[in-house]
Parts: sequence; structure tokens; C-alpha cells
Amino acid sequence: MSGESGAAILATTDSFRVDFHPSLDPNIIKHGHTALCDPTQEFRQPGERTNPYICGENGENDCYDMTIISSTSNGITFRLWGTPVTVEVANPKTAEARIQNVEVGTSTPGGEVLFSDDWTEPAVTRDGRLLTGRQSLFPRAWTNPNTGKTRIGAWDLAYSVLPEDAEPCDVTGWTRFHPISHAPYDPEMKGRYGLAAYPFRDAHGQIIPDGADVAGTYPWVDRDGANVFMAGVIGRLADQSETKYPRRCVKEGCEKFEQPYDRDRGYMVGGLWTRGKFVHLDAMINNQDWAVGVRSESHYWVDLYRDETGADVPVRFGAGRFSPGPDAGPMPPGYTGNANILDSIENLFNYHEHAKPISGGDVVWIMGTGVATDEIVFDDYMDHNAFIVSNMQASITPLRLGDHVLPIPIYHNGELAA
Repeated sequence: MSGESGAAILATTDSFRVDFHPSLDPNIIKHGHTALCDPTQEFRQPGERTNPYICGENGENDCYDMTIISSTSNGITFRLWGTPVTVEVANPKTAEARIQNVEVGTSTPGGEVLFSDDWTEPAVTRDGRLLTGRQSLFPRAWTNPNTGKTRIGAWDLAYSVLPEDAEPCDVTGWTRFHPISHAPYDPEMKGRYGLAAYPFRDAHGQIIPDGADVAGTYPWVDRDGANVFMAGVIGRLADQSETKYPRRCVKEGCEKFEQPYDRDRGYMVGGLWTRGKFVHLDAMINNQDWAVGVRSESHYWVDLYRDETGADVPVRFGAGRFSPGPDAGPMPPGYTGNANILDSIENLFNYHEHAKPISGGDVVWIMGTGVATDEIVFDDYMDHNAFIVSNMQASITPLRLGDHVLPIPIYHNGELAA
């Protein structure tokens, strides 16, 4: 579907900066990854002040009370922080709605995790109790609460659940962090969040054991905690066959740009809707950039197809992450430098003219990566009568050493370098 370029969502590009509490050591690393925690339920709960509520002069505005979840690090340990904010919106529920004011409260220190220098891609479910995110791959000890056994490993995707006596969004309650693969075995998760309904399996159907890394990164968990999305493809264009698929620079000198090894491409989903199996999503958000940078100077022409006359049809490869090294910049205006963050407004605004899905399906989400946006149809995965669901996407499996699962994904696409 063709449309006008650019987003038509924000009423204004002005933003409000939320600083950490001024007493915080200025030498501490402050991570820019944050999450909003708003435990307002779909239906009002007894004693709850839901968002929004009436505020402002003559009660003409709407206000929202939320908690910003963020983290800091001293290099080997990260700490969570919760910062209360009140957002006042003028002209609410109209096309002229705008943020009029933001009041920032005092940041509260929360849980601390040793041997991890960051907590990135945070997300909080809409009940304000399940925190998910990403740790660094530092080797660390983890004790399985069910068995009492301690093992040393590196886990990227992790989660923490607030204890029952904690209030929603209480950052001091997130103190116990577990690998995401433990969720289906966790009594605090089972029967409560859909992503714990089935043990996780890789794309070949092999069980990912309790406490193993799922060999993915850049997680995003939906607002109900039903599914976890992640990236898990390492492949680089430099490793692909030039005999089968000849390539050449769009602009002379593209070979000098490094194509990094990183498992930050190829988006998958696993959880309730896929019965625990990680599935490589079939959509343009999986338009693989093969680690070719976003700069036009780093792009390639690759002969991928032939037309009816037998002539090669080239496709331009690029628009991925930054290219590391001394020749990395400059980037296009407005580019974040990191085009691997997957998220979605889910189906919240499907009634809106500009957000109505056009794909044929009952469960359709608009998902974006920072490079591409597409509609994802989940109907086939959720159909309990489906015997074989094959979208012809390449499969992704972790590297295994016996019963041990390494945090390294293998991309099976039928292509070997020549």
C-alpha cells in the first residue's frame, strides 16, 4: 500500500527530558533504554485511580501517572531506577491533543544485578508486574529456584516478577532475575503469562532446556506477556556466495566498510501463540540487510533474480545498522544508529483510519524495526487445527554441545559461501 512519507502520529516534535535524581553519581553510566510502567487495567479496579484522570485548570485536561523504569551501571553491576512522572495533556481526546507539562518525581533505586553492565530493551507488562529485558553476556551464576542447583553461564534475555505483596511498578521488588527459558518452569509465571504456557523450542522443534540461553537478543515482550520477540540471525553478506549471487558496490570502495558479526537480525516470536516454538516471522521486517550499513557508500548491488529473458535483476542491499570503525559516519538525518529494536502498537489503534490493517486476518499487528514496518498476521500460528504451518522462511537454531545450549544462533538458509 502506498502512502505519504513520514509518520503522522505525533502532534509535536517537542519532548520533555527526564533526568535522573541529581544526587546520582555523575560518573555512573546512565543507560538511555527506558520503559513506561502504567498498571491501569482495562476495567477499573476497586480503589484504583485509572489513567487518564481529570486535571488542570477547570478540569479541562487529562493527566497520567506513570513510572519510568531505567538503569545505571558502574561497569560490572547494573541497578534499576524508578522515576514517577505525571504527564498533563491539553485538548485531550482531540486531534489537537498535546503534552502541556511533565512533572518528574524523585528517582527510587531498585534491584541490583552483579556481573552485568547493562539492562537494555526493558519492557513492563500492562499489569505493572513483569519486567523483561536484556543483560550483557557476562558469565554469571544463576540458581534454579526449583532445583537449588547453581550454574555459571551467559544469558541475554531475562525477566523478573514482582512478589505478590509488592505494588505494581515498584522498582524495589524486581530483585530476582531469571533466564527467559526458565519462565515455563516458574510457578510465578505459569498460568499467569502466556509466554510461560509451553517450554520454549527452537525452529527445529528441539526443547530449549530450563535455564539455557535461547540464542537470541533484542527482546520485546507484548503488553500481556503472551509472547517474546527477538532477533537471532548472524549472517553477513561477505559470507554469501559470489558465484551464485554476484555483487558489486553501489559506490566504489564499499568493501572497506566492516560487516560485523552480531545476532541482531532476523526477527522471531515464541510463546503462547506458537506453543513455545520460535518462528521466523514472514514479513518485510525480515528484509535482511546482511550486516550492510545504512550509509549509501556501504551498499551493494546483488544479482538475486533473472527476468523472463534470462537477464540478471540486481537488488540493492543496505539500510542496516551503522558500520563500525573509523569510516562509520556520517549517518542519514534522524537515524538512531541502531536499527534492531522491534516493537509494536499491537492492535490498540486498529480502529484508526491510518492504522487499519489491510492484510487478510483476524489477529494483525503493525510491527516496526526502525528500518521497515509491516503487518504481521498471527492467525495460522494461533489456529489449533493447523497441522503444518510453513511460511518458507529460513530456520534458526542454537548451537548445541551435547545437552548444553550456547548463546549462538545458526541460520539455516540453504546458502553456503563459495
